[in-house]
Amino acid sequence: MAVILSVVKRKPKWSVFLLTFVLLFGSFRYFDETQNKLLYEFPEKYVTASGVIYSSAITNETEYKNRYVLKLDSVTYQDMVVKTNQKILLNTKEDFHFGAKVVASGFLNEIDGINNENEFDFSLYYKGKGILARLTAQDIRQTGIAFSLMPEFLAGKVRDIADGIIDTHFRGVNSAFLKSIVTGNKGGFS
Repeated sequence: MAVILSVVKRKPKWSVFLLTFVLLFGSFRYFDETQNKLLYEFPEKYVTASGVIYSSAITNETEYKNRYVLKLDSVTYQDMVVKTNQKILLNTKEDFHFGAKVVASGFLNEIDGINNENEFDFSLYYKGKGILARLTAQDIRQTGIAFSLMPEFLAGKVRDIADGIIDTHFRGVNSAFLKSIVTGNKGGFS
């Protein structure tokens, strides 16, 4: 606001107008990207999401033992189809590799935040990574394998191949330790 007032008081120069425009545009874009439009559209609804697995499995000791990042192509609720490129967390019982195209059905929920004081805030952590919702898959199937020349996709594919090579030669804690050092995949630790 101070920038706009200083521009109005002085003789305007085009560079100041351009700077102001870029500042305002960036602020609106940031605000737009941090809004969870998908969750607002389908809160607590049973949806069918199709997309590509964009991470290695993070395993845990719950019923839905694997957690992946799913880059969405579309979300369907009844007859309404929404095309999107947002990322969500996908909890499932099935095992998939990076780049697998999947169709999953389940409830779209918000990521839990802080429950107790001084606890880690998962919702803020995932929001920083651009992940704003999670889907627990009741029904899931693989429909193919994706390939892209985007650097993010290629880096993930290389990490997945390295994880597979480490798993063929090592087991248990040794495998988890090597994967955490080489690829950054800390999912093997309890």
